[in-house]
Amino acid sequence: MKSQKTVTVDDVEYTISAIPIDHSPYLKLVNSLLTAVPESKEQADKNQKALAHSVDKILAATVDKKVPTEHQNFIYNLVINYHNITVEEAEKQAELFRDQPNTPD
Repeated sequence: MKSQKTVTVDDVEYTISAIPIDHSPYLKLVNSLLTAVPESKEQADKNQKALAHSVDKILAATVDKKVPTEHQNFIYNLVINYHNITVEEAEKQAELFRDQPNTPD
């Protein structure tokens, strides 16, 4: 399985990879913040800062260069889609183990 993909956005080439396991907390936080309904403007501002920080951390770990603001949403979504594909491929490979009988070494 190839561990990276190259994409071009507005003549800028990016190499992306799946989200490292140690960045899973940031991914979970992003998902939580995207669905959260803030109870106040202050809470919305706090959520926005946490969301921006978490997305920056994920992009820094998965993209070969700094992503400008105008590309962040698109590249972030590509990273998420690529990550989901790699997880699905791993799950398919795990199925091969389930189909094999347990035999001692």
